[in-house]
Amino acid sequence: MNFIIACFAVYRVARDLVYEDGPFLLYAKLQAFAEKHQDHWIGQGLACPICLSFWLALLAACALSPASLPEFVLIWLGIAGGAVFLYKLTG
Repeated sequence: MNFIIACFAVYRVARDLVYEDGPFLLYAKLQAFAEKHQDHWIGQGLACPICLSFWLALLAACALSPASLPEFVLIWLGIAGGAVFLYKLTG
């Protein structure tokens, strides 16, 4: 169940960071930074919900604290894949 919740949480945060203004326009400031630096990989990554979900899934996998490194990697990539699935599903 925690895995499913992590997938939804990563999807939601990645989508919000790219498409919403956020509280106190914090996300809008991040989007402006990404637009200003769109010629750099960091700016491109901050403007892409799929790219963001990969790194946010890393944080979620750390929070789930699996027992071994192979399990950690599988959980990380699984959460990222679940978030991308949700993003593609919602169009």
